[in-house]
Amino acid sequence: MNATVISKVLRALLKWWWLIVVAVALSTGAGYLIRSTQPDLYASTVTLQVGQDPRTAVSSTSSIQAGANLINAYAVFVRRPFILQPVIDDLQLGITVNQFNDLIRLNDNPNASLLEVTVIDTDPDRAAVIANRLGEEAVRQSVVSGSASDPDFVDRQIQNLQTQINELDERYNELVAEAANLTSAFEINQNLADQDSTQAALQTLQTLYAQYLNSTSDMQRQVRIFEPASPVYWPVASTGLLDLIISAAIGGVLAVTTIVLITFFDDRFQWSESDLEAVSGVRVLGPLGIVPRNRLPLYADAAPESLEAEALRQLRAKIVLATENGMQPEVITFASHDSGDGKTLTTTNMALTYARSGERTLIIDGDIRKGDIHEFFQLPNVFGLSDVLASSDPIDELLHEAVLKTTIPNLSLMTAGRHSQDPAALLSSPRFEELVNRLRRRFDVVVFDSAPTIAGQDGVFLAEASDGVVIVVNARRTTQSNFKRTVAALSEGRNVHILGLVVNRVRLQVTSKYSSHYYRHTPGIAHTQLNRELLQPAKGPLSFRSNIIVNKRGERLYSLKAASTQLGVRQQTIKDWCKSGTLASERRGFRRWIHEGEIERMLKGLPTATELVAEEEPSTNGLHKVSSKTALGLPENLREQRKAVLGFVRDPDVDDDEG
Repeated sequence: MNATVISKVLRALLKWWWLIVVAVALSTGAGYLIRSTQPDLYASTVTLQVGQDPRTAVSSTSSIQAGANLINAYAVFVRRPFILQPVIDDLQLGITVNQFNDLIRLNDNPNASLLEVTVIDTDPDRAAVIANRLGEEAVRQSVVSGSASDPDFVDRQIQNLQTQINELDERYNELVAEAANLTSAFEINQNLADQDSTQAALQTLQTLYAQYLNSTSDMQRQVRIFEPASPVYWPVASTGLLDLIISAAIGGVLAVTTIVLITFFDDRFQWSESDLEAVSGVRVLGPLGIVPRNRLPLYADAAPESLEAEALRQLRAKIVLATENGMQPEVITFASHDSGDGKTLTTTNMALTYARSGERTLIIDGDIRKGDIHEFFQLPNVFGLSDVLASSDPIDELLHEAVLKTTIPNLSLMTAGRHSQDPAALLSSPRFEELVNRLRRRFDVVVFDSAPTIAGQDGVFLAEASDGVVIVVNARRTTQSNFKRTVAALSEGRNVHILGLVVNRVRLQVTSKYSSHYYRHTPGIAHTQLNRELLQPAKGPLSFRSNIIVNKRGERLYSLKAASTQLGVRQQTIKDWCKSGTLASERRGFRRWIHEGEIERMLKGLPTATELVAEEEPSTNGLHKVSSKTALGLPENLREQRKAVLGFVRDPDVDDDEG
């Protein structure tokens, strides 16, 4: 990812920061609502010893492996229905074996011969009870499953062996007692033989008894509870702060990922990207703003002080700078890739801007297929460009009918005319070139609104007949690829000069160059308001909100705002003049007022242009001598005052360098 892409992504993140905030807030709220509907869960663990006691067993590789295998076997053993169902029945849990299995977590430790059985429940005390009962059932069932026969049978056999051993022991003792009283050799031998047989039988029974006892002890030592479960009151899952943080992080990551993907694959024009010298080899002339609906369509006339209107005037200057000779082009064509890019609106208001600057301007609707500029001026489309080109009559005779005057001074309109089946044929004819040449002689500026390049080659023929072409792109819909197609289509024409591109529908208020109004003098109050108050100055107690009042002698007094508007200077300048004595003023209440006579005195005392022209007197040596009647005789206080006031009170057509 290069620096350009990274910069693009960062700008997108700054632009869509609110989307990240919304995503984080929504995900946090959703996570809280979901978790709040679920109870807190608690875990309790019982530890089982499987096999030999790790504290007394002798460790070896084989014993450890055997212990691991045994633990794995009991991990499966604990989850079996014959273990779980008795626990469910005894505790009346009211769940199935599968549901019980979902509540069990197992953790084995083969080295220590331990198996941890964890039970999860919504009640910490009940979780401990269930875990302990499950451990007890595992121990009990392991004894049963570890025996070779029925445990009751084993117990009966042990009892029988104990009885037989006791009987044989008593019989042996009786034989020993009888031997002491015998005198016959036969009886003595018979007694000794009975003792040997009784003792042998006794030893056999004792051995069998010991084996039964050992087998029973081994079965009971196979599994036992090593550490019982106890309640744990800290939940393992809750609606705590950690869950909210995780939900917020997920929402933020999803929002950032979405913005990055959209930005990466978004091919549309962005003013932040187009704020360069050129795009795809075409000079960037600047942005045009998003115009409020209440100012459309002729916003340059409806709001001449707006940022959008100022952007048009800036565009007019940049068009001049974009020409090879630095002169105003006589014929300009505005083109775009598709309808809806704002080309027609831009063309119309640019023509209006030229007309307002004093240029005799003609706007021609070159979109013969679907032109509608005439509707902007509330004019019909009866006879226009297509009719002039399709007619065989002399062009000069048709212009008086085809060229319509608008309500805007210096602005005329030639409509598209009637629909034509083959507009390209009309625009590529020699008659069109002749028409353009005749219009050049009659108007200072001719502005063409062309058909979109996606509609055909109509715009190419208009571009060939023009001194330059301006391409209008929409920052919200025109893509880089479509712009390149437009440039390629226009480049197919002969001697087509593309002056540059202008990016339409840009928020001028959030860009670095258009963050505030352009530098211009802002009067203290509007001139229209000043004129109204001059005709009807305020009197009486309501005069505190007025800017023009009348004193008892019938003299009009100007507020500082009114004086700054009348003299065309800043209000602070008026204050400074009052402090220095340049203007005499008086205070009434909390406000300072200036007599109308003081303002008239200042205006009458201004040097005129004739006073600034040096009178030349002939001299005897052939040189000229400057007359003493020059501006050097101005009062010192008026010399500085003149520099601030002259530009606002003189005729607008006078050059700024005069004087």
